[in-house]
Amino acid sequence: MRFNNVLISLLLGSSSLAQAANFSTFLGDTRTYRATKVLGDAAGNTYVAGTRRIPGTELNNCFVTKLDSTGSEVFTAAYRTGGRFDVVKALALDTAGNIYLGGSTDSTAIERVGALQTTRGLGSTGFLAKLSPDGARVLWGTYFGGQRGPAEINAIALDRDQNIYVTGETSASDFPVTAGLPSSTRLGISPPNIVSGTLVSKIAATLDRVVWSGVVAGTAVSCGSGSSCFLSARRTEGVAIGLDGDGNVYFAGNSNTTDLPTTQRALAREGIGAFVGKVNAAGTALEFLTYLGATNYIVTPTSTPANQVAAMAVDVAGNIYLTGWTADPRFPASRGAYQTAFGGTFVDDRRPAPDGDAFVAKLRPDGSGLSWATYAGGPGEETAIGIGLTTNGEIWIAGRTASAAFPDASSSGADFVAAFDAQGTRLLRSTRYFGATVAGAVSLTARPQIHAAGANGLVSSLEPGPVSGPSVWGVANAAVGMPQNVVAGGEVVSIYGVGLGGSIGVSFDELAAPLLYVSPLQLNAVVPLGARGRNSVRMRVSGGGNSVEMPVYLAANRPEIFRQSDGTAAAINEDGSVNSAANPAKKGSVVAMWVTGVWGTAAGIDGAVSPGAADHGCCGVIVGEFTTARAEVLYSGAAPGLVVGVSQVNFRIPPDFPGGPLTVVRLTAGGETSVPARLHLAE
Repeated sequence: MRFNNVLISLLLGSSSLAQAANFSTFLGDTRTYRATKVLGDAAGNTYVAGTRRIPGTELNNCFVTKLDSTGSEVFTAAYRTGGRFDVVKALALDTAGNIYLGGSTDSTAIERVGALQTTRGLGSTGFLAKLSPDGARVLWGTYFGGQRGPAEINAIALDRDQNIYVTGETSASDFPVTAGLPSSTRLGISPPNIVSGTLVSKIAATLDRVVWSGVVAGTAVSCGSGSSCFLSARRTEGVAIGLDGDGNVYFAGNSNTTDLPTTQRALAREGIGAFVGKVNAAGTALEFLTYLGATNYIVTPTSTPANQVAAMAVDVAGNIYLTGWTADPRFPASRGAYQTAFGGTFVDDRRPAPDGDAFVAKLRPDGSGLSWATYAGGPGEETAIGIGLTTNGEIWIAGRTASAAFPDASSSGADFVAAFDAQGTRLLRSTRYFGATVAGAVSLTARPQIHAAGANGLVSSLEPGPVSGPSVWGVANAAVGMPQNVVAGGEVVSIYGVGLGGSIGVSFDELAAPLLYVSPLQLNAVVPLGARGRNSVRMRVSGGGNSVEMPVYLAANRPEIFRQSDGTAAAINEDGSVNSAANPAKKGSVVAMWVTGVWGTAAGIDGAVSPGAADHGCCGVIVGEFTTARAEVLYSGAAPGLVVGVSQVNFRIPPDFPGGPLTVVRLTAGGETSVPARLHLAE
């Protein structure tokens, strides 16, 4: 079968992308690195923390990488945890540059130095660590959260004396509680009474004692008639912590319970979901505890609170700035706010929650009310994950959006950053970015400077405003489009960024890459065949007298299937028709599809067109999602008439395959499997 020319635009066409970063880079091989936290400092350095796979095992250690303001690596430091499910959830710096990590681990042998808790609790346990400013020494390492249940550390803050404040979640009934702070006798993991609480603790700068500590927990849930949510776990989790200029401590989190120990004169004594609390500087009293709202979508088997806080910032006066997600049409948006009405479609609160909005709110220092609050979203799903305050009073948030015109229609992409004025009445600036680039983890500093770690391992630092010269977000298999930093020799790739149009060149180390498509926001190129066999290369994009480099790693195979605009495989049926809902493939018939990133099928001259068929027998095809079958592959090799690097695979749908009308196909090559693609199949 020959390739149908009408599909060429589907395979090598463009997609839109917003403003790129001052620098973008990947940390190591994203098959082994998982970046989960990012932090920027006043000098413009970027710190990234997460876990990386221990070679030859399924275990992980924690890492911290420091990048300077140009994106060059200063150091990468390790903290030994050694568990299968380790995750870094908290990252902080003190005034001396020491680095603090927090998270959870299922390991029984973390690196313990001056430990406050020497043994792991039941299940995954919280941990804390302090590293020297150069990352060379572990100064402190401890389990934290109690031993009679699982725990995790989600946020860390530090005062000017380097005392440590943490919040997170614990189910351990032996978690320490000091006089004057709330406690719970119901913590535990015995069904059906699984109860966790928000831990809030101060640890001395000497690292040898807990100064004060408390647990905020509830046990009551709101269940509708016939709902089984009363069987669900009672969870109360702290997600953010901060201090004001007097040393008072603020914490925020979420709970599916309705009986948290809220205080008199609080904004909302009754509620569910997002909450905020304050502990006095001495750690002897809970100054206030309040919910943000009470709407609860009652569905089986769990209750879904309509308000969830994700991030918090506190100014020196004790004003509390909050952001997150809301699907609450009764969220207390203030008169004159940027957006006073819910942007989604509300039906009633006894159905699954509608697509929610992001929100921004300013809570008074005593917790008695909101100074202002605003929705931030359109008809699609929005959520904010980060917040920052600038020196000129602006409030910045970052998150994800699925609405066409939010924050505005001048840019596109699934991630966004937006700035509001100090009164929450105006949207000052906003930009959308390629998905999974800034909404994995984000740090918004006072400059303002945006430091971000994408879900795919991309690390970026940018200042709001125009970018001069070429700037690159990442490189992706052209068939799938998710930026990563792993490519294969001969693979067709898409390079995303800005300033990429005009006279531009791409190389991998010293090897020039043939360009297939050029636009200001995207380049499509073929990784040179000579790159095969190398472990890593430097991808260089040059133009207009400027250039930018990014490290990429090489794999023998990166098999992916080209797709049509609706996400289905770019494939042709046996009768020559394009596979679609109107023209499904018959069982037992032969289908041809086009792929890239396959070892062995890319042979010839870089940038040349394959003159004819050449079967390399490289690939396999799996059909089906839950019931799977291996298809008979009749041909896998060069795609006649297309550039070297695009391969053609002809396979037969199993005659007795039970699936339809829309099934899944996967391509296999050299032990690697592609992302699933949909294929229309006649029943």
